[in-house]
Amino acid sequence: MSTVEEKRTSPAASGGAVTGGRVLVPVNHLLVGHRLGKPVWDDRGVLLLAEGAVITSRFKELLQKRGDKTISADPADATQFTAANTASPDDRPITIAPVEVRLNEAAQAMIGIVDAQVASGNLLVKNSGPPLSERLLNRGVQGYAESDLNRSRVVQREGAEVVDGMLRQVAAGERVESHPLVRMAGETLELLLADPDCAIATAVSDLDGANLSDHSMRTSVLSMALGIEMGYDERNVRLLGLCSLVHDWGMCRISQELLASPRTLHPVDFLEIKKHPIWSLEMLQNVAGLPTLASLICYQAHERPDGKGYPRGRKSPQTHPFARTIRVIDTFSALVSPRSYRKALNPAAAMECLLTLSAENLLDADIVRRTLMLLSSFPPGTHVRLRDGRLARSLRRNGTHQSLPIIEILSGDGIGTVVDPKGSGLSIFGVERRPDRDEKDLTTEDIERGCR
Repeated sequence: MSTVEEKRTSPAASGGAVTGGRVLVPVNHLLVGHRLGKPVWDDRGVLLLAEGAVITSRFKELLQKRGDKTISADPADATQFTAANTASPDDRPITIAPVEVRLNEAAQAMIGIVDAQVASGNLLVKNSGPPLSERLLNRGVQGYAESDLNRSRVVQREGAEVVDGMLRQVAAGERVESHPLVRMAGETLELLLADPDCAIATAVSDLDGANLSDHSMRTSVLSMALGIEMGYDERNVRLLGLCSLVHDWGMCRISQELLASPRTLHPVDFLEIKKHPIWSLEMLQNVAGLPTLASLICYQAHERPDGKGYPRGRKSPQTHPFARTIRVIDTFSALVSPRSYRKALNPAAAMECLLTLSAENLLDADIVRRTLMLLSSFPPGTHVRLRDGRLARSLRRNGTHQSLPIIEILSGDGIGTVVDPKGSGLSIFGVERRPDRDEKDLTTEDIERGCR
């Protein structure tokens, strides 16, 4: 006789989005030491543990502390939990048709659209016009024009303020138009076509990624630059920039106490962070005129190639290429931003971290490779020490020479001179911390945090 009873729940009555073939398991029945055959989820549809993860006593303890009574598991895992517990008939795991996700109707409908698009495999990106890369000018060995630098600073600061204002309105339940976001994506594109390296340097150096609006603007600038590098046309690059501006809005619903914690979050505490793509999806239903595809991309922007991302644990073939692109740039932006538990990484350390994570199949390897081509090993704005002892600043990538970007001399002979190290017999000895930023080098702990 099966130890699993069936309970029929009406999706209409529950008002929730549904997925089939799952089992509700009381948290106190979870078997410590059990290696999961399939992922487990909470009652909002947020991934708790991925396939192959091991249940620990600390995991159970923190779930109970959060107030979770049940989790959703695969029937095969649930059977093993039940077999290891002496449960009364009323306390057994219950097979259910749906797992309830408490979202508004518009967000529920959007999840259905997302799942349908994933199931159809219709996640390709097609150009309808010529690649924007054909319109870029080769700036060669020269610095940034003062006019381009000033314009870049003004546009990016204004963009962050636009995002902040709209985010506050939507968080308060107001409905807004998407026009200001579309305009900001267009103005960012103009900056990139004028001088992409200048726009990138400004985004990395001048925006404070510690706040959500600056992080959103920086992600948009860098994602659009990467989209151009990857050969997308104007329509696709604009869409990528638009999605980047709104992809993390759900973070505003996460407890500030949790975000400001001076310690690395325990995996169960991190479950709260994992909810934010779902909150983003719900909030974006109040942005009129936003393309349907944008919601899908934002919802998937924290999935991973190995299927252990969130909120749904999708692998690369089941995620949109733009979502994978934003995931890489979002990670870079977070690494070069200060956090309550660490200083900001210098841009070269952040790039090194991306390469390490891609080698572990945690980031899309091809997109990381394209990011390296775009930013070089020493992204624009990075301070470096030359072999001859002089200090310099990275200005531009240098063709395929990732380790030899175009630089500006900052000390010793030739201060202010822009140089191509490849043609000058110069080489870079190492990275220097900028005097105007509190930066740090990459550590093993930073890589471990990036694995989540």
